[in-house]
Amino acid sequence: MTPSLFIILDKLPFDADGKIDREFLRSPDFSPSSVNHTDNVPHTTLEQQVRNIFSQAFHTQSPHIEVPFNQLSGTSLDAIRALTLIR
Repeated sequence: MTPSLFIILDKLPFDADGKIDREFLRSPDFSPSSVNHTDNVPHTTLEQQVRNIFSQAFHTQSPHIEVPFNQLSGTSLDAIRALTLIR
């Protein structure tokens, strides 16, 4: 599996035992508001069809066409449902 996000740190925070202190690590912001997409209009018929399928599969109103899967808050079953509808 490939991570969807990398955070660059100057150095790792260590505790007194020499282990990485996870409390001092920055947590990534996965909220949809952190994504700055201005254009949410499908440009082709295919994009509109896929957007409708994702809207149905992930139970969301007009999901953005460039939002990654993990930000749609979908489950693996939602992904299977989307693939089934696409086929």
